[in-house]
Amino acid sequence: MTLHQPPKVQGHVKRFVAGIFAALSAGFLALAAMSQFVATESPLGPMMRMLDSLSPWMIGVSVVLAIMVFAFGARIMAALLVISACVGFGTLAERHVQVSLPTAPTLQPEMRILFFNALFENAAFGHRIVEAAIATDPDVLIVAEAEALYPALKTIASKYEILTECTLDACEMLVATRLPVRRFWQLSLNVVWPDRYSVADLDLPSGKSVFVVGNHLLKPWLSGLSETEIRRLGAQYDWLSKPAVVLGDYNMAPWSKPMHDLLTFTGFKTLRLPIPTWPARAGSLGVPIDHVLVHNGARVVAARPFGETLGSNHRGLLVDIALP
Repeated sequence: MTLHQPPKVQGHVKRFVAGIFAALSAGFLALAAMSQFVATESPLGPMMRMLDSLSPWMIGVSVVLAIMVFAFGARIMAALLVISACVGFGTLAERHVQVSLPTAPTLQPEMRILFFNALFENAAFGHRIVEAAIATDPDVLIVAEAEALYPALKTIASKYEILTECTLDACEMLVATRLPVRRFWQLSLNVVWPDRYSVADLDLPSGKSVFVVGNHLLKPWLSGLSETEIRRLGAQYDWLSKPAVVLGDYNMAPWSKPMHDLLTFTGFKTLRLPIPTWPARAGSLGVPIDHVLVHNGARVVAARPFGETLGSNHRGLLVDIALP
């Protein structure tokens, strides 16, 4: 004997389930929207900094939930949610376009730079990282958390001039180049981890000169430290009065509020199509938290990921650069 629920009861259940999915869909959309505008120093700021790099994914989850709303019969509600998600994604994309540039493949590259966060505890891969890095033939090599490379420093020194001081216990950033160096300096952006900002003023064979910068920022949700660090970084970028290229681990996506504010304030541009870099195992499905920025006429001709299988939790960036 089969028992059937009355149609009226079935309708109530479907509406109830559709309502749950609709509430969840709206919640993800609200979080994605809020994260783009809530300041880090506000009470909700640290949580928003954990979420704003994931805004596109939250919008995607909202659309999936809206499809479930549609499946349970609330078609008008589902359509409104999908339209809202499209508006949210469009707004996010528009904000990103304002602070980004596409690659310029028709330009002639004049230098190659490799950036990689090697992960300080990754010494077992140190020699492999150095061999793989040198094989890409960069003019400038920038490595964050470079303690992992200490066993292979002699290999780097045989081919490049190492501009930073590195010891077994302290090598927050390694900068090495085979180009003539006009001047070089290194600064601390925060009181916790020193020497995470480096600037090399380099001459190219063409007679042009360029600033090449490496930086490694704190997690953006560390309220009280990260805001000061980003303000200092913006002030330092303001000193770079000629063509400049910056590569680094920012620990946030280009559409996150602090990153968008930094790019807007300084006029630097990031990649129009960011390269996902974290976690390395996610490959092209990861979050782009390592970036290349250009200013004053410098352009990225080509960019590709590096080091997915080299033991770090980051992928690096290998970029070819053209100068005005």
